Amino acid sequence: MKVLRALCILAFLAMAFAAPPMPDSVVNAQEAIRDLWQLAHEGIFMNTLPWRYRDLQAKWADFLYHEGPGIVNSYYDAKFPYWTAGARWHGKPRFLRMVTFADTKTYSFRPSHDAMKPEVAALLVQRFAEKMPIPKTEWGKDLSLAQPGTSKSYPHSADR
Repeated sequence: MKVLRALCILAFLAMAFAAPPMPDSVVNAQEAIRDLWQLAHEGIFMNTLPWRYRDLQAKWADFLYHEGPGIVNSYYDAKFPYWTAGARWHGKPRFLRMVTFADTKTYSFRPSHDAMKPEVAALLVQRFAEKMPIPKTEWGKDLSLAQPGTSKSYPHSADR
């Protein structure tokens, strides 16, 4: 009985601290964007990407610099309309410094202690994913040269 109770508690804690489901815009994005979203929920936000994602750095930096401050301000203004100290306490100044590149160090935080920081980081990544085009590997996924109804081939037969 005690083992069952312990397993139930462990399962509840795992569900409580698990990352929310990945939005479609992030699922359909490049690997780097999916990794950034996952890192955001693990407590890491970076405005300077690792070398393996160097092809995305310029677009990420441009997005953060031009659209990041508006996203960060909107998020915190909605959460703390009359209490600026609350926004400061939950990371607003640090995110603003990061999106304007006044601070380029990786921002590490504890998602279990402050649920807003991973939300802001993931929101920035999600909005970036929404701005990015679908990767080329997805473009022709549903295309066929045959007219509809004239082919006896199976959809996505190339995937088999």
